[in-house]
Amino acid sequence: MGFPVILTPQAIEDLGGIVRRIAIDSPDRARSFGNALLDAALAIDPFPERGRVVPEVSDPAVREVLHGDYRIIYEVHRNPDAVYVLRYCSLAALKAPAAVTPSGPARKSAGHLRTVVLRGMEPAALRSSLPVEQLP
Repeated sequence: MGFPVILTPQAIEDLGGIVRRIAIDSPDRARSFGNALLDAALAIDPFPERGRVVPEVSDPAVREVLHGDYRIIYEVHRNPDAVYVLRYCSLAALKAPAAVTPSGPARKSAGHLRTVVLRGMEPAALRSSLPVEQLP
């Protein structure tokens, strides 16, 4: 069994913004791409060290994987084992967002963050939370 993958509130906000931007032109594409970004985050769990260290941070616990034109930036925690997805951001942004810091809020207040735990959650419930349905 792999590490639980947890989205921080900032990652949830990032994902929602990505989906809303794509939905302006194509709600169906927005939904499928949002699901693909969630799947890419879930795929981190068996081998969390597979992503490269984020060069702007230089902390071996803060890593990233790429999906399309997006970076999925996450932090690997031990004891208890968990992966916190910190940000989803465009590759066009040359630097990692300022909110990505080693020993940041995900580490210090993990028990107090409003998070979505992906492992063990019904996929339909998680996927239905994508903001496409909230568009006018």
